[in-house]
Amino acid sequence: MDKKKNVIEEQYPYIKPAYEIALKSYDWCINRSNAIDGGIDKLLGWISSVTLALIAFISTHYTVNFSSKWFYCSMILFVGAIISGLATKAVGSLKLLHPKILHEEFYSLDEFQFKTDILIRAGEAFTNNQFLVNWKVWISILMIICFITEMFFLLKWFISF
Repeated sequence: MDKKKNVIEEQYPYIKPAYEIALKSYDWCINRSNAIDGGIDKLLGWISSVTLALIAFISTHYTVNFSSKWFYCSMILFVGAIISGLATKAVGSLKLLHPKILHEEFYSLDEFQFKTDILIRAGEAFTNNQFLVNWKVWISILMIICFITEMFFLLKWFISF
C-alpha cells in the first residue's frame, strides 16, 4: 500500500504545494469580499448623505419644485443606487468548507487523497466566490454611475427653477 501511495505521490507532486495555495484562496476570497462590502457600505453612506444634504440645502435656501422631471429622475437613480447596494448584502454568499462536511466525507481518507479532494473542492468554491466578488464590484460601479447621473439630474433640477 505504501509503495502504491508513493508512486501516486510521485506522479502528482503538485498536490502538496497546490493544497497550500487552495487554502490561501479561501483567505483571498474572504478578504476581497470584506473589502468590497466595506466599500459598498461607504458608498451607501456617502450617496445618502450627499443626496439628502444637497436636497435639504437647496430646499431651505430656494423655492423649489419637487414635481420636476429632473428631481424625479434623480430620485429614481438615488433609490436604484441604494437598492443595488443593499442587494449585495442580501444576495449570494461565499462558499466555504464546512467542518462537519470535512468530518463526514474526509475522515477515512489518507493525507494525499484528502489534499487532492480538498483541492478539487477549493477550485469549485473559488469559481463561485470569484463570481460573487466580481458581481459585487460591478454593483459598486453601477452605484457610482447612478450617483454621478443623479447629481447631473439634481443640477438640472436646480438650474430649472
